[in-house]
Amino acid sequence: MKRFGLTYTRRITRPNYNQLNPFKNYVDAHTSNMGNPDLKPSYSDNVALTAGFGRYLTLTGNYIYTKDQLTIIPTLDPATGDQVMHYDNFGSTTLLGGGVALTELPLGKYISFTLNANAYDYRSLEVNSTSRVVGQNGAPTVYDRHSFLGTAYACLSFNLPKNWKVQLDGYYSTPITVGYLQTSSNEMVNLGVKKTALEGRLLVSLQVNDLLRTMSNSFDVVYADGVVSQYEQNYLMQKVSIGLQWNFGSAQRPLKHRNVGTLDELDRTSNSSGQLN
Repeated sequence: MKRFGLTYTRRITRPNYNQLNPFKNYVDAHTSNMGNPDLKPSYSDNVALTAGFGRYLTLTGNYIYTKDQLTIIPTLDPATGDQVMHYDNFGSTTLLGGGVALTELPLGKYISFTLNANAYDYRSLEVNSTSRVVGQNGAPTVYDRHSFLGTAYACLSFNLPKNWKVQLDGYYSTPITVGYLQTSSNEMVNLGVKKTALEGRLLVSLQVNDLLRTMSNSFDVVYADGVVSQYEQNYLMQKVSIGLQWNFGSAQRPLKHRNVGTLDELDRTSNSSGQLN
């Protein structure tokens, strides 16, 4: 069975309160965040082509053009070392590429495999880019950067006898340039174990996020005049959760969850890039 689809969507992204708040929020003695009450909303046009083959395989192609991308733009004072990371509208960004998705592909009697892999060309373009370094007020230049973006999510599910289920999944994304920010790669592995008993009434679960403690958000700021600032951030994403659930009333079989790989807008990438906490 083959399935084909072609969609076009136009989206508006409005700035949130923190992005509009003009007061400084100090991260350390020389670095601060500041919102911008003059931010404009960003608009994006998204064209998506999908093709499905059988129950498990889906291919996608995407083109996304975003105008006035909401991003963080840094200003550096070389005399003091002070840097303000403030929100602003960045020219335009373009994403072109595609991906492949395998959904719950059986690998044996008890094992299924899910994969969502994507590859894109990501372009950041600012026609009238000026220096963000205090004291360097040269003529506006064209800031044009292309970068490769690859993402992959994989999941192995083990549906074992006696109502045991084990799930091991992981995520990886390559470095990417978003506006003036060049982010590092990101990777994370998670482990989940579930056990149902008493005809589905009792559910015991164990969830370990960021099993190998690899999640981070390091990035460089590359100014239009070539000046580079580096930042190292580590998120404490590692977490262990133990759950106990009792279903009252008639025992019901849980709904089957399907992990379908789809491309969401890259706002989550650009919004998370350079977030100083």
